[in-house]
Amino acid sequence: MVHLYPHFRAHTFDGAVAAIGVQSNNELVLAGTNLKIGNRTQAVFRFDSTGQVDPDFNPQPTSVSNFIVQNMAILPSGTLGFLAGDGFNVSVFDRTGQILANHSLSNERASLHRASSNSFLILGQRGYEVFENGEARDLQVVNANGYVFWATEQQNSRLVLTGGFTSTSAFLLKLDAAGQIVQAPTLTHTSNNFPGLSELFELPNGSVLVAGVFNRYNDIPVNNHIVIDKNAQLISNFLPEMPAETTYSTTANIDGNSMYLGGIFTAPNGAVGLVKITDLLTSSSTVVNKVKKGKIFPNPNANETLYLELDSKIQSSSVQYQMLEMGSGKVLESGRVVNPALQSFDLKALKQGAYVLRLLGTDWEESHVFSKVK
Repeated sequence: MVHLYPHFRAHTFDGAVAAIGVQSNNELVLAGTNLKIGNRTQAVFRFDSTGQVDPDFNPQPTSVSNFIVQNMAILPSGTLGFLAGDGFNVSVFDRTGQILANHSLSNERASLHRASSNSFLILGQRGYEVFENGEARDLQVVNANGYVFWATEQQNSRLVLTGGFTSTSAFLLKLDAAGQIVQAPTLTHTSNNFPGLSELFELPNGSVLVAGVFNRYNDIPVNNHIVIDKNAQLISNFLPEMPAETTYSTTANIDGNSMYLGGIFTAPNGAVGLVKITDLLTSSSTVVNKVKKGKIFPNPNANETLYLELDSKIQSSSVQYQMLEMGSGKVLESGRVVNPALQSFDLKALKQGAYVLRLLGTDWEESHVFSKVK
C-alpha cells in the first residue's frame, strides 16, 4: 500500500525526470530534460519538504544535444555534479546553483558518481575525476577494454570500480585517493554473459556487494554475487544467485541491516524477482575455500523431510543453522546441527515455495536453496 504525504504539494511534469537527489533534510533536487512546472521550464528544480519550488534555483548544465541531464550526484556540501547531453559534458554547481566548472571529457557510455567527499567520478570507456573546486583529472589507470559500469566509495577514500580493464586484465579495481590501483582482483566471468559484472553496493559495515555473472574470484570458485572487505578480500558468496545463462540487471536499496534486491534470481521452481536479505553485518571476515561444506538432498524437494550432510572434517564443530523464506528473508527456524553426519529437517509445516538453509560455522557460513513443491 502506498501512502501519500498529505502536506506535500505534488507536481506533474512535462518532460523526462532522469535523476533525483537530496541536498539536505529540506531540499529535494530533480533533474532531467525540459521539466515544466507552470510557466517555468528548467533542467533542474529544487523543492522544500512541502513541495514548494525554490524560485531562485536554476542551474543549467551544459549540453550539446536535446537530452539534457543523464544523471546527477550530490556531495555532502550540497555541491551538484551533472552528466549531460552526449555523455561527456560534465557541469559542477555549488549548493545555490551557481556554476563552478564545465568540462567536455572524451568518453563513451559514461555515468557520473560521487567519488569522495569532494569529487565526482565519471566512468565509461575512460575514467575521470572532477573536484568540488572545478579541477579535473584523467584517471589513466581506468582505461576500459569495454566500459566501466559502476563504482562505490569505500572507507579511507578508496573506490571500487567494475568493468573490463586493459591495464590489469581484471574486472574489478580498487583505487586510492590519488587514483592509483590498490588491488586488482581477477574475476573470470561466464563466457555467455560478458561483461560479467553489473553493479556494486556498499554495505553498512564497509564491505561491498559485487553483483554479476562470473565463476572465479582470483583462484576461488564463486557464485554470482560476492561480498568483499575493505581490502578487496573475498568474504563470502552472497545469496541470492543469478541464473547462469541470464542477462540481467540488479538494483538494490539498503535500509539499516536489510537489503532489497530486484532482478532475476535462481529459485528451484523458477525465477524470483524481489528478495529481502537481512543480517548484513554477520558475514565472516575470512574465507579459505569456497567449496561447499554441506550437502542437502533431495533437491528439488518433493518430500516432507530435508537431509543435511556435512563434510567429515567439520563434523565435530559446532554449526548453527537458520531456515528462511527466500522471498522475504524471514527466519522460520534456527538452532544447532546436532547430527552433522545426517541432520534431518521436518518440512510438513512449510508452504509450497522456495527456501534457504543457512549454515554458520565458527569462521565460515554458506547457504543452500531448496524448494517444497507440494
